[in-house]
Amino acid sequence: MLDADWTRLRAHAPFQLLALDGGGTGKDAQPPIDPDEWLEPGGVLLIDDFAPTASWPPTHEGRPDTARLHWLQHPRLLATQVRTQPDAVTIVATRAG
Repeated sequence: MLDADWTRLRAHAPFQLLALDGGGTGKDAQPPIDPDEWLEPGGVLLIDDFAPTASWPPTHEGRPDTARLHWLQHPRLLATQVRTQPDAVTIVATRAG
């Protein structure tokens, strides 16, 4: 197991399992990671701290949630949302072969 600032983890990629809790998610000003570079084929990506939403497309602060849409609609990922708490959703994605 590696525990470091997400940018330092790139030297160890690709991963079979990668949990992003902060950087690399596309939620902030930084662009999201490229799953082809960071995940092995069949590798699993977890991204937490999304708010639940019942609408499509999902919104954040009244605008389309571009970070969430990036992961859910990424052409190289099979992704879904899993509610982990009443006020939290985690995206679980698998990199396609």
